[in-house]
Amino acid sequence: MLFLHLQAIDQAYYYILFSRSLNRFYVGVTSDSVECRLQQHWDKLYGSRSFTARANDWEVVLTIPCNSLTQALRIEKYIKRMKSRRFIEQLIEDEAMLNRLKQRFA
Repeated sequence: MLFLHLQAIDQAYYYILFSRSLNRFYVGVTSDSVECRLQQHWDKLYGSRSFTARANDWEVVLTIPCNSLTQALRIEKYIKRMKSRRFIEQLIEDEAMLNRLKQRFA
């Protein structure tokens, strides 16, 4: 019999990357450190056909610490559903907007 032990994830992060060469944002979620996740993007860990493999100049422009992976995924889904560069830019610039978003998905 095989037993699988799942450890609860206490901390997760929603993050936004920006590439100057592509002039594009990338949004994602991780339960690792954001720095570790960024390195994975730089190393093309997700394959040469992944979106982030298109550039080597990704930088973290926003990190949102979340209470759980569920909260981080809900924030990610909401922001991706907005499909708006302007919304992402406002989120980066406006801390009150960011706090409202975190409270909405707490």
